[in-house]
Amino acid sequence: MGKPLNERIASALTNESIRSRHIETLIAEAEGERDRLTAAHASASAESVDFALGEDDREEAATKAGKYARSAEALSTALSGLRELLASRHASESAQAAESEKAAAVAERDEIAAEFAAFVPEALDRIIDLMGRVAKNEDQARALIAQRQAAISAGLDRRQRSPLAAYIM
Repeated sequence: MGKPLNERIASALTNESIRSRHIETLIAEAEGERDRLTAAHASASAESVDFALGEDDREEAATKAGKYARSAEALSTALSGLRELLASRHASESAQAAESEKAAAVAERDEIAAEFAAFVPEALDRIIDLMGRVAKNEDQARALIAQRQAAISAGLDRRQRSPLAAYIM
């Protein structure tokens, strides 16, 4: 058989590594027990003043009512502590989740930076090579245009040699 509720609550309130879902379970159980004790207190209080019962029965009911009231009050106090602990655990778990998300983002950033660092020199070399080829091609085109213009100026253009050649070109 498991530990009594009061022992589990006391243990939870001093346990640094308790999980929030365990605290939530304890809160639900403690609320149920407090509600049961509150109802039992009301019933026992009513019996303690019921003159249809004998003096000993009323006295026993009054004793039970006091016991139930104290236990319900103790559970209410414990519930306050458990709720504070739960809020603290939620904050801690949220901070841990945020830290994990931050670490993942930093790791992704570092991965992207490494990929970028590997890519950029290669890309720059390729761009420089392409630009050199474009410049060489442009020089060739200018040389051909200059030769053509020189030929035209010298009257050596093929179109000028033959009327038919002008249509073919």
